[in-house]
Amino acid sequence: MARSVRSAIVLLALAFGAGCDSDEPLQVGIQNVNVAIIPTAAQVDIYVTWEVSEDSDGQPGADDVNGDGIAGDMSLWCESAGLGFASSVPWTYSVQLSVVRAGSSERVPLTSEEAATADFNRGAYDENESPHGESHPTSFPLTHVRGACTGNNQIKCNPASSSTLCQNNGAGTCAEVLGCQLDASTICDPDDPGTTCSERGAGFCLVDGFCSRDPGIECEPTCGDLQLGSCISIQETRTFQFASTSRRRLSGANRELLRAADNIIYDTCVGDLACIAQIDTVLQGSTSPELGRCPGQDLEDPGFDPGNPLDLNADPVVFGLQLDKGDRLIVEARRSDTVPGSGQNIIFHEFPGIRAAVSIDGITLGADEIQCGQGSCSLSSASGDPSPNVSFSFTTK
Repeated sequence: MARSVRSAIVLLALAFGAGCDSDEPLQVGIQNVNVAIIPTAAQVDIYVTWEVSEDSDGQPGADDVNGDGIAGDMSLWCESAGLGFASSVPWTYSVQLSVVRAGSSERVPLTSEEAATADFNRGAYDENESPHGESHPTSFPLTHVRGACTGNNQIKCNPASSSTLCQNNGAGTCAEVLGCQLDASTICDPDDPGTTCSERGAGFCLVDGFCSRDPGIECEPTCGDLQLGSCISIQETRTFQFASTSRRRLSGANRELLRAADNIIYDTCVGDLACIAQIDTVLQGSTSPELGRCPGQDLEDPGFDPGNPLDLNADPVVFGLQLDKGDRLIVEARRSDTVPGSGQNIIFHEFPGIRAAVSIDGITLGADEIQCGQGSCSLSSASGDPSPNVSFSFTTK
């Protein structure tokens, strides 16, 4: 009972400081109690990750979102790195908290009926990460047929790729972008031959978009009109780069990793065998999972118990309440037997247990400070139990 002794010493010192002549007995007032139920120690896949982006030749341009010479936003490249243990996983569990108030024998529930179901509460996603010094090549080129999204021509894409990049951005589909044979930067359209001028006897179309013999007639110049050869398919080389200091190890239950899914290289190359071959050459076969695609998904937030009017803590894995001197809190929790819906993209090689952590006024209690009373007493689930459970109680002093 080390914590109770320390608390008594502190309160006694405060009492003497406030007035040494007081004959009032020392009283411990309302205590703030936090009870956390945490699914933990699940064995999952581990990934080595890098932040990857497109380099727009070091010069800000239309595809440079932040004005820093980098085209588009950073995305996450993932590579498999064996198995490891996640500090916390989004596994569901049921919780029942009840209290027997001082001087009473009645057991009063504090959590709602929903909280007693395994689909109501959900553990936190893993937030841990560890750095690593190695890195991929700083930058490398990828060549593919030039393309852009039909709904936003500022979004570059690969027409040979099966990526849904354009669709996911609400920008239509990926279409090939053609250029003039002698000047690839001049965009052309073979479906618009620019014959308006000749049909009207107005010469040919000039670069300024008007007919040579009648500047009042607008037109679309062809590559031939501009003396730039034919309108042809263009092979575009784009440069990508890994942030040299961004290498980290993340678990398959990590929130950031699970939100990542496709990356910019995946969007560029998936389905295009020639492009994938370039990646295999530059990164020496580092394509598991395919093209660094992280196991992303739509995440559900961890659950909590809004039915508990005494819940004073916003943290979804913590139940916050207040107890008076002599109140006995009873804690019971059971982990679900099945993988929750939010964990469908997490491969569990060893299922988690659950554990409880209890603090009073910010001081975490040790196992020797729990008063069990009658029945089982455990702050962590037993190994091998198909549905691990926690059960204990304690009385405030």
